[in-house]
Amino acid sequence: MTLHQYTVTLFTYMTLIPAAVICFFPMKNRIRHSMSYLIIYSALLFGITLPAAALVSCAFNVPFDILLVVLLPTYFLTYHKNIQTNFSKSIAVFAFVCALMSVSSNITVIFDALLFPQSDPNTFRFSSAAIQFVTNIIIAAMLFIPMVNYGSRLIDSLDVDSVWYATVPISLIFLTMNIMIQPVHYSTLYFNNIYKTFIWSIALLFSMMILLLVMFYFIVKFILSYVSTEQRNRILEMQERQYITQRRYIEESARVRHDFKQTIAALKSLSDAKDYDAIGSYLDKYVQSVPIREIKDYCQNNAVNALLNYYMQQAEQEGIKTSLRIDIPENLPFSDVDLCDIIGNILENAITACRKLDEHKRWIQLAAIIQNDSQLCIVATNSFDGHVRSKSGHYYSTRHSGKGIGLLSIASTAEKYGGTAEFSHEGGEFYTDIMMPINDHYND
Repeated sequence: MTLHQYTVTLFTYMTLIPAAVICFFPMKNRIRHSMSYLIIYSALLFGITLPAAALVSCAFNVPFDILLVVLLPTYFLTYHKNIQTNFSKSIAVFAFVCALMSVSSNITVIFDALLFPQSDPNTFRFSSAAIQFVTNIIIAAMLFIPMVNYGSRLIDSLDVDSVWYATVPISLIFLTMNIMIQPVHYSTLYFNNIYKTFIWSIALLFSMMILLLVMFYFIVKFILSYVSTEQRNRILEMQERQYITQRRYIEESARVRHDFKQTIAALKSLSDAKDYDAIGSYLDKYVQSVPIREIKDYCQNNAVNALLNYYMQQAEQEGIKTSLRIDIPENLPFSDVDLCDIIGNILENAITACRKLDEHKRWIQLAAIIQNDSQLCIVATNSFDGHVRSKSGHYYSTRHSGKGIGLLSIASTAEKYGGTAEFSHEGGEFYTDIMMPINDHYND
């Protein structure tokens, strides 16, 4: 093993660095640590693993692809550790980038076969490594804006694990196809039109990957838009129900006020006659005819108010004792849909949990207040039967396999605004603590 051979081999392995950078493009809002920490951490990781891999390749003549299979699990675990997101999202992005890099590898073969027609892809050469390094950088530059802007939106908004897992086999299929079409010896490309066919095959595979990626984005965007519309419609239905109930109360109150003169005259007549039993009976009937106000004003936010009225009526029907402290202003830097999504999921989960208990054990406490004019704090506690399915701090649904969708939705919405959502339990009590920072412009 010569120094030149080792240097060329090491440079070949360094072509993995642009691929690692691409993996973080859609995760711009999910990186756990500061950028300086991430750069230092990555430099140490690659500074240890890449020279070691190059040394093994040179000393034992191990092909690049074989060692890559050993390195990838380590890189993925490190990648997943440094981002704050579901496993399904990180594996989906990682698998896609691996498929993308297999295309880059075949593009390198196109140029390398022109320069060295009697060689093969497993031969380490500085020119080959340089071509692949430049190709990876070009691909990274092409995908930077789309993945940072649009890819991050998918990562931040789509929290259905099954959808992300479904993309992994597709990426693996593209990866396998790119590996299978790669020639063992470059000389085989020069029979008939195989070289042209190889070029067109790579172009087709790359185009299909990008096309599927774009289709995936628009399909998910449509689904999320549909879900958002459904949520808005649900809030509007609650507000409409509140409006109808409020109008009925106003109309009945107006009728009572209109008849109040006759009521006073009747009471005066009975009083003059000293018929106190009749006065008492008349007042009992009058009190029963006075309309009861069904709508309560919990806060200044109309959407949240409608939501709370809806769920408090449900809680009353289920015999659940409730205690609310709601101080949410009319305008906040969060959309009403997202705010109602958080509170609605909290109350829906709490009511569902309370149904499993005897009626005298059912209770829910909910507080939502602005703290120090800087953050919205939502704290909820409810009784439940004490049965949970949890692992590594994540709670799983007791009604079906997999994580609780309501809790995932709460956490995702909180993270969308730079906040946090924590869930815990002790004995027969379940706790939800949410903190969401309020933008500076709100205080202005």
